Amino acid sequence: LLVTATVFLFPSSSPKKETAKTTAPLPVLKNDIAPGGNKALLTLADGSIIILDSAANGTLSTQGNIKIEKLDNGLLVYTINGKSITENDEVFYNTITTPRGGQYQITLSDGTKVWLNAASSIRFPVLFTGKERRVIVTGETYFEVAHNQAMPFKIKAVTSEVEVVGTH
Repeated sequence: LLVTATVFLFPSSSPKKETAKTTAPLPVLKNDIAPGGNKALLTLADGSIIILDSAANGTLSTQGNIKIEKLDNGLLVYTINGKSITENDEVFYNTITTPRGGQYQITLSDGTKVWLNAASSIRFPVLFTGKERRVIVTGETYFEVAHNQAMPFKIKAVTSEVEVVGTH
């Protein structure tokens, strides 16, 4: 009887068996979005579309006297082809649209720099003529407006319009 009580009061000093701990695999998210990058679509005045992230560097298009170039760093630049421009020249409007997870930077023909964030767009003339420079935006954009006191820059958004002559 004494032996039996000892076994219950003083448990065995033999090493305990360790149980293997299992970890559950991490869940895979169905709506996971890849990291952002320079992704955008350029819609030209004639309706044709250029996928900017896969377009080769160099001249993408020419519209009237305006040349559209994609530089090595992915920046899109609009420049006048060395010809004189008058108010009577045809004005072409382009639109750049960024998808979710995309962003893009362009320099307009007047030297204004524009950064578009994800799910944003800008509609702009390839050449600014007349008494004002006007663009239409949706989403989130950042501007470094080239100074021109005689031709204010107007940004039309969904519910408001901002006018500047040159600023960040």
